[in-house]
Amino acid sequence: MYNVNLTSSLTVYWEDLVFVEASLLAVPEAAGLAGPVTAHLAALEDVEGRDKQSMRELVQARARASVMDAALDEGVRDVQSNLLNLVRQDRKDRRYEAMFKKGLSQAVGTSSLPKQIVEVERIKKALELPFYGDAFREEQTDFLEPLLERGKQALEASEKAAQGRVVNRIQIDDWKAAANAVRMDVYGKLMVIAAEQGKSKKWVRSFFPQQAARKAKAKPKAEVENSGKSEG
Repeated sequence: MYNVNLTSSLTVYWEDLVFVEASLLAVPEAAGLAGPVTAHLAALEDVEGRDKQSMRELVQARARASVMDAALDEGVRDVQSNLLNLVRQDRKDRRYEAMFKKGLSQAVGTSSLPKQIVEVERIKKALELPFYGDAFREEQTDFLEPLLERGKQALEASEKAAQGRVVNRIQIDDWKAAANAVRMDVYGKLMVIAAEQGKSKKWVRSFFPQQAARKAKAKPKAEVENSGKSEG
């Protein structure tokens, strides 16, 4: 008896187990086998709840990373503006070149929060050079440090959320594997009943969705679309 493919969606698994549960309950001599199927279906609610929560946390982390990337960009622009005022718009001044030798676009041209954090840390390090006055250094540092801390927190949240999705994926695969174990156990017990009562394998297979139908449901969307195009 085949298993449901682990790459199939939770919806495919849910439909499969609902079918098995209903078919078992419809036959008096098989109804007693439905309990584990019903219990595993109930467990799916927790699995799906964790899946949605982990996805929500990932999207929220991405949103925070996006706005913090933009905030750090603006922070760098403000420092550049303040520095230009300090050097009276002389971009060849060593104080300007030490911080923005490659230009502002190099400092804010990334859409990657990790890279933006590295760039702001570089600017903070440059501010330690002795030719910047204490007042200017403290003003820029006091401005950048809170932004940098929030950026690091957003990055840490993103990494944690991504790890959470990995853990959730493992939990889903474990549930799917357990679902296959449940249905295989049902199949084995149905085979025993069939042998005792002289029933055919067709009778046993009738408790499960047809394999072709389930494979069609599991087919990737892109594959279905490409198939339709070739037929046209």
